[in-house]
Amino acid sequence: ASLLHSGKIHVGLSCHYFVQKLLPRFIEKYPGVSVKATVGHSSRLKQEILACRIDIAEITDIEPDPRLHSLKFSEQEILLFVSRSHPWAKKTSIGIKQLDNEKMVALHTESMTRQIFNRKLSDSGIHPNIVLELDNWETMKEAVAEGVGFGIALEDEFGPDERLVKIAIRGSGFTANQYFVCQPEYRDLKIISAFLDIAAQESEKYKILKQIHPRVA
Repeated sequence: ASLLHSGKIHVGLSCHYFVQKLLPRFIEKYPGVSVKATVGHSSRLKQEILACRIDIAEITDIEPDPRLHSLKFSEQEILLFVSRSHPWAKKTSIGIKQLDNEKMVALHTESMTRQIFNRKLSDSGIHPNIVLELDNWETMKEAVAEGVGFGIALEDEFGPDERLVKIAIRGSGFTANQYFVCQPEYRDLKIISAFLDIAAQESEKYKILKQIHPRVA
């Protein structure tokens, strides 16, 4: 990887937050490599990887896909978030029964975080009232900030926002994993191997940081 002076890599991103440090590190270490990044939904990015249209992608999932080489980057808790004017704004955690028929602002059904969340609620017979469905994370966050309803997010999906309050969901299983995935035959290519090395290093840093600074709801 140290001899990597040129080439191209096409990276898929489902949550840009998780690569804020990774991509700049890769570009700094390998300035001769051209990087193209495509932002998309995890399910769609996985299909692009399987079709060999993207070289490597960061996706959300519950477990590794056996068809792909996977590097687990992090485990994320799924949290609720509400506006500061919401009746739940002073709560640090909430039971899932309170979510039944509660107004929710949701991302599209392709959102892997939403799929995992829905599965957990359906198992308990809980069905929020989805009053607004959006196809973009930023517009969803803005709608929640305006008090339309609660939203859900991975714990590290957005930085501090004074308009919003994060709330933990009581009970187990409201977690999702972040993986970097590629075709198995790609993993030993110099450029992919170099990217995975940096991803693994950033993952270790992330785990250490989480131990020092646990999430504060």
